[in-house]
Amino acid sequence: MRHWRPRRAHPHSRILWVFLSLFNIFICYAATVALGGEVSAHAYDRCNSSLMATAGFNDSAAQQFVFQTALELLYTSFASSEAAASLVRRGYAHNVLEYAAMLAMRGNASDCPFFRELLREYGTAFARNPKALASDFFAALPLAAAIHYGLENSWITVSDPGLDPAVIRAVCKPDWTLRGAQNQAMIKAAGTALCLASIPSQILGGSATTTYAAYIEAVWDDFAVRAQGDTTENAPQYNVIFLSGLWVLVNLNQTRCDWLQKSANAFNMFMDFANQVSPLGILPSYGDDGLGTPLVFAGDWASVLALAAKLYAGHVTGSGDMTAVSLLEAAAYRVWQFQTSGPLTTKAGNSVGVFLHPVRSTQPLFHMALLAHPTWADLRAGATAAVGANSAATRAIVTARVPQTPDKVIVTATDGSDAGNQSLFACASVYSSPFAYHAHAQQLGTMAMLSMNDAVLLYGLGYNNRLQNQSNTMVLVPRQQLSMPSVMNGIWQSAMLPTENLEPYVAGMSFETLATGLLSLQQTASLLRNFNRTVTFRVQYRGPGTGKLTVRNLRLVSGAGEERAAPLLASTGMRGASDNGAEVAFENCGGDAVAFNTYALRNGSVTFSVTEYPYVAFDWKFEVFPNTACEPGKPPPAGAGSITAPSYTLLIFRASPSSLFDINVLTDPMPRPRDVEAAPMTSLGEAGSSPWQAAARYRIRGYGTADTIWTRELFLSAIAERTLLVRDTVECGDALLQRGYASIGPVWNFLGTAYQLNSSDRTVYIRGFPNAVTKVAHDDRLVAEVRVRSNTTAQLQVSNTQLLWANVRPVVVRAQAPITSSQKTLRFETTIRLVSESPAGALWHKYQTLDF
Repeated sequence: MRHWRPRRAHPHSRILWVFLSLFNIFICYAATVALGGEVSAHAYDRCNSSLMATAGFNDSAAQQFVFQTALELLYTSFASSEAAASLVRRGYAHNVLEYAAMLAMRGNASDCPFFRELLREYGTAFARNPKALASDFFAALPLAAAIHYGLENSWITVSDPGLDPAVIRAVCKPDWTLRGAQNQAMIKAAGTALCLASIPSQILGGSATTTYAAYIEAVWDDFAVRAQGDTTENAPQYNVIFLSGLWVLVNLNQTRCDWLQKSANAFNMFMDFANQVSPLGILPSYGDDGLGTPLVFAGDWASVLALAAKLYAGHVTGSGDMTAVSLLEAAAYRVWQFQTSGPLTTKAGNSVGVFLHPVRSTQPLFHMALLAHPTWADLRAGATAAVGANSAATRAIVTARVPQTPDKVIVTATDGSDAGNQSLFACASVYSSPFAYHAHAQQLGTMAMLSMNDAVLLYGLGYNNRLQNQSNTMVLVPRQQLSMPSVMNGIWQSAMLPTENLEPYVAGMSFETLATGLLSLQQTASLLRNFNRTVTFRVQYRGPGTGKLTVRNLRLVSGAGEERAAPLLASTGMRGASDNGAEVAFENCGGDAVAFNTYALRNGSVTFSVTEYPYVAFDWKFEVFPNTACEPGKPPPAGAGSITAPSYTLLIFRASPSSLFDINVLTDPMPRPRDVEAAPMTSLGEAGSSPWQAAARYRIRGYGTADTIWTRELFLSAIAERTLLVRDTVECGDALLQRGYASIGPVWNFLGTAYQLNSSDRTVYIRGFPNAVTKVAHDDRLVAEVRVRSNTTAQLQVSNTQLLWANVRPVVVRAQAPITSSQKTLRFETTIRLVSESPAGALWHKYQTLDF
């Protein structure tokens, strides 16, 4: 694929560029005339006349930044048609459409040939694999935008050979298997809605209006009625995809706009996310979020929050000195500042803010271009006024989801500036609903983020961080592991996973209930589970060649002794099955592949009780074989898995009617706690004489076993002290010992490589109990005092390890105390203090130059 961008090496490149631009304008004009002439844009309603009112932003500087960044990433990514084809083969076809849409939004006639070539590349890819690309729920929105602006620019016509009506209908049409208040359903509905609003009817066909509208309204009802104006997602990058799609639906229909403006629950949802924005402009990472570094830009939170501020202005106010709308404005502006001010540069020397990935950054840039928002100058004025009205900005807050379930526990303090350079921010994730999409059930109560000044010390470690010991939480260690902690290449391993963690089942449960994951109390309390015709083994193998997973003896069992066992044989004639269905093999290419391997059950639907069969068990092995036909993967993270492990392999078992629930095979999953309390603390006297400014507490009943309670208290100091005190209390139940747990204690993963110093002295000082001092070579200075206040001796372990699919090399601090029948209450105390500030700009040191 050629691109029409001048190369600086040629001394006459500017003259050549002008000539090519004029030539391209003539070619596009001639092609348009020859193919049928101009077609006017389709008419539709707009909430506040914002969506697509201009070519994106009302603010020219913001518009220029977004398009410059997108095109810089585009031109450094697509050096040839082979590069674009490679992205399509790896599942990124919708990114090709997003780039095409942004070219059309910008409207420079010189981009017309490249725009048309991108559309042709997508069409070629669709013809090669129509089923896969038609099921891509992200594709409809950029396809509709590309066609709308392409027609508006007269770059294409309705009769253009590149606009195959069959392809457009296949991508735009409703997908009734996608339902619920989750990102896939909402972004698909948004795409379907924009197709209906902006693509001429002669392309979509006469029946599109009725069928498309029915699907759009069904997904809207999942949000507005069944989810009561909230999202069931529990990961920032998926929430922001959901909300970007929501704004498309709202901006296309005034009735939805009016409903959203009047909905108290929807307003509280936006406020929840605004409160999660740290003074630095970074959202905490929890659930299936991010890639283990706060520098990965994962969504258009700036526009999402700015549009909320605009919608609710003049309609609501919050308590205290800071109005709710000002808080939304301040959060939007801080995110925008962070996204655009980082000195990240490409090889050509152009700044791209914090946009790190030429593929994963395309979607948020496209959403920013599509969702018009108020000018950032207005937002900055509102943000400054909000901070000035409440200069202390010190608070403890517990946000809630709908229904009123505790969500995030936040303690924060700033010095009154809007830059966030002198600030403290701590956020814990306590969303206890077991039915949230993209949530990590093993990480309830995790410290999702801790930042002090411009240093991010604790942060979620990314998409594949699903283990307890990766999440800055209280870790239970069993005497004997039920599952293996890593993938051993070619070696048979065994897994026992608790069926209690699967979705409760009630006979006759409706499709809408399954789709939304919003269960009643009766359904939640059910002891029944159901495997509906299939189970799925998700393999994510990031390495060369072919990965082969073999599964043997899938069965329901009563426990480790297997006094009762019920085999779950594969269906007769299933591909890869052998030994009468007792063994099944799945093969998939590596690279960046995620394979969802379906294991068809011979007996169809299987319903059972968790009291009779508390575990599902199976034996498995993973092998790697050379295969030059497979797409080569990127180099794996150093030290991923074990020495003998294939590069970056993740194995997940999935079995539920609605496919909501994943169980990571490479861990020891404990049952989900269901009872969580959280509240700010008004009395700080318990914390001693230190100048604590804000405090909060959360308590989780049923942590590990029903009779165990874990309480965590957070105390945030004055800014000058730069200290977070964490107090953990565990009231151990008898069932902990009976279930085979040996010890418990907090594990902390301190972020390192996101803020490197140039100094040669890179040491982390960790003072343990009793009075031990350990020095660990690392990238910055940090103090963590870990004391176990009980009659037992704690084991303090410090390591510097690379976790699976983490872009960071964290320092891991682990304090464990044994669980005994005589010691019922264990207390832990952790003090985290920043002892040396990184110099200005050091936060960005590692990523000064991007190599695409």
